[in-house]
Amino acid sequence: MKKLNLLMVLLIPVFLSCSEKDDPSGTAPVANFISDKDTITQGESINFTDQSTESPTSWSWIFEGGTPDNSSVKNPTNIVYNTTGSFSVQLTASNKYGNNRKYEQNYITVNEPVILPVADFTANVITIFMGESINFTDISTGNPTSWNWTFTGGNPSGSTEQNPNQIMYANPGVYDVGLTVTNKFGSNTKTEYSWITVKNPPPNVNFLASKTNLNRGDTINFTDQSTENPISWSWTFAGGNPETSNVQNPTGIVYENIGLFDVTLIATNAEGSGSKTKSNYIRVIPHEAIYNPLITYGSYTDSRDGQTYKTVTIGSRTWMAENLQYNATGSVYYGNNTTNALYGRLYDWYTALYAAPADWHLPSTDEWETLITELGGADISGGKLKETTVYHWYAPNDGADNSSGFTALPSGNRDSNGFFGDLGHYTDFWTSEGMGSPSTHAYAYRLFFNGITIHKYGYYKEACLSIRCVHD
Repeated sequence: MKKLNLLMVLLIPVFLSCSEKDDPSGTAPVANFISDKDTITQGESINFTDQSTESPTSWSWIFEGGTPDNSSVKNPTNIVYNTTGSFSVQLTASNKYGNNRKYEQNYITVNEPVILPVADFTANVITIFMGESINFTDISTGNPTSWNWTFTGGNPSGSTEQNPNQIMYANPGVYDVGLTVTNKFGSNTKTEYSWITVKNPPPNVNFLASKTNLNRGDTINFTDQSTENPISWSWTFAGGNPETSNVQNPTGIVYENIGLFDVTLIATNAEGSGSKTKSNYIRVIPHEAIYNPLITYGSYTDSRDGQTYKTVTIGSRTWMAENLQYNATGSVYYGNNTTNALYGRLYDWYTALYAAPADWHLPSTDEWETLITELGGADISGGKLKETTVYHWYAPNDGADNSSGFTALPSGNRDSNGFFGDLGHYTDFWTSEGMGSPSTHAYAYRLFFNGITIHKYGYYKEACLSIRCVHD
């Protein structure tokens, strides 16, 4: 019995050792595989085929960078690679005798897609007039990284910007535009032949009148100043006689009626027409001021020259309701033109001090300030002093109601350099008070066509302004 027991003890360890080893009657697989391609473009797919030997019964694939990134089928298909780069593939093949692994590093190469650029472009306009400009826009496909434009007849004649702007064409004609676009895969060129049409422009219309401030019955001439060689003209003179003309430079246009009148010119050349209207361009003004019909005016005759003036009492003082006309040395009509006699004469300050007739004088600043106070203050009294309508005053002649009867007209001035200005826009009245500093100036008061205020300021004594006399 002892021998039998010993034999059993020795046999048991030998049996367990055999169960942990591969079955000696078979062979484990030798893993191997192929693919239908190993170099692809990003986004393409690959099919894999198992070529393992020794009849594997299971497979474990790992596809670095692939989608899906693993598989347990024998021959995986449609493994998609969406990322560029080089990727490994691993296959572990197994049967009941064991397993074997094959690892191929950088087996799959995924390249970026080759997308060549295709040149294309557009422009904001393709038909323009000489001297105008065009903006170009790149609409090429394929993600170009550089651009080379050519603009036949353009300035500049080329550009490397993606979207060049303000390409100017100075001469009439028909011109090509070309664009070459480039990316890392190559280049492509598009040329639009005879694409840009540059025409001579229609007339740029302008004109002048020999004068714009008229008295009733005055005759004026018009001069065409249009550019681009017009060949025909069509004038319209509202309020004029004749009312129309087809000559280039009409003459002898008569205005019989008071008012503000437009002038329109249409000029035409081979490329088209242009027009210009100057609104209220012609001002036919009355020969006399427009006085307040609700005011009872007095009168005064200057014994020195027989000139008769309307007078008006405002508050505590009596004023002339017209600007002084006395022809003293140092006085002038506006523009040295007697047709402006309605506005009175303009005087330098030294002459103004002694120009008033007997029993009248050049008002002081105190007398002006009293007048302004009696009319409600400097902020509003200007409107009460100005003649109404826009025959003499330019529009808008804000707030003018002439409720005081003062009937101020926009007489303009002559500055200390001898230049006339502001007729129709402003009127300036001297005072008798010089300024202490600077001593070269004296005080004056101004009324405005575009406001209701009256403003005190200093003016060079050599300048020529209006005089409005006040009674002693």
